[in-house]
Amino acid sequence: MNAPKNPPIQIDPIQIPSDKRFNETQNDEISLFEIVDYMVRIVDFMIRKRSIILSVAIIFTLLAAGYALSITPKYKTTISFLMPQETLPVESFSTKSTAEFQKIIKETKTSLYQNFLMKIQSFNFQQEVLESGNFLKKFVDNSDGSVNSDAVVLEINKSISLTGVPAKNTELFNKPVFLEMEGSKPEAMAEFINALVKTGIKTIRIEDHLLNTIDQQLKKISSKKAILLSQEKIKQLQQKKNQEQQISQKKKKIENEIALLKKDLALARSMNIEENNFKYDQPLNKAPRWYLFGAKILEAELNLLQSQAKKSDVIESAKSIDVIEEAKPIDNTQIKNLDMEFKTWESFKTLKHSNFVIINQPSIPPTQPFQNKRNVIIFTGLLAGLFFGSTIAFFQHARRTLNAKRNLVSEVNNKTKSFIFKRSSQTAS
Repeated sequence: MNAPKNPPIQIDPIQIPSDKRFNETQNDEISLFEIVDYMVRIVDFMIRKRSIILSVAIIFTLLAAGYALSITPKYKTTISFLMPQETLPVESFSTKSTAEFQKIIKETKTSLYQNFLMKIQSFNFQQEVLESGNFLKKFVDNSDGSVNSDAVVLEINKSISLTGVPAKNTELFNKPVFLEMEGSKPEAMAEFINALVKTGIKTIRIEDHLLNTIDQQLKKISSKKAILLSQEKIKQLQQKKNQEQQISQKKKKIENEIALLKKDLALARSMNIEENNFKYDQPLNKAPRWYLFGAKILEAELNLLQSQAKKSDVIESAKSIDVIEEAKPIDNTQIKNLDMEFKTWESFKTLKHSNFVIINQPSIPPTQPFQNKRNVIIFTGLLAGLFFGSTIAFFQHARRTLNAKRNLVSEVNNKTKSFIFKRSSQTAS
């Protein structure tokens, strides 16, 4: 009697139990125990694979250390300066002129300070300081002359920056500005920016600009005074002209009177009237003068009038007026004020002014790099080595685990097929 055929046994490889599978229950909730267990498995995995992880980490750390040691350290040196505020001794000068000059000083200093800031940042001025101070040998290691100075100045120009510059001109006073330079030569950098600032201060003299401004102000005052003097002179000349016209009229009147007397005298002599004296005779008042007076009286009056004409007070006063008018000082309050203002501005030339820039803190060669990245690079290399070492170990473990599973599944399938084949043979027999 043939035994009933049993269906072949089907074994699903996925259902094969494995002690390395985590969370086989497919439960969505993760307990604290499972998390701790998972972390323990990771630590255990890393301990077992420590040789690979540490080898890779050491290789990365050595590479990072070699790269870090090959990097040239960067230093930063700084010099600070500011524009001081200047106050004039108000009690020594007029308040109006002092206030105006104080404003001029402030405007001049502001303008010079802005020019100074632009100058120390200019390529040409930096090249001038580099060549005059022989800084090329200090910045370049090889002194064989193969290095172009323009290239060195260009690098210096890029490494220099200004900080602390206020946006408004009103904030320039008593606000320090910092000139910073970055590079690998701390001593040369500190010496260079000190020379750069000092040379910039020396090349811009505030006294020259203020003297220029004072001279312009004096010219302006002189021009105003000249205008007032010309106006006063015109007035005097007009007065003199009027006086001369009056004198001329009086002189002309005397000359006319002399001419008439001469005419009357000639008529009296022609008529042989010598001693007539009818001037007080009322009926004859309308008679000619030569008839009323006679030649003798007319001649006496003519001589007297001619003598007066020669020694005339009018003519003498006219001559004295010329002298008086030339020597007469002009009395004008505005001119006096201008003279006082002129003297005040002249006195400003004797004042000593503080410079438009003073160095607040000179540059000192730095001893420590401002960007010390060596430790950061080495530590980053160590972390990268640990990460890549762990990744390599994980993939290696995953590959071995996958191969083991494949071999196990293949072995189970072979045994299953062998078992089925035996059962089939037994059934057939």
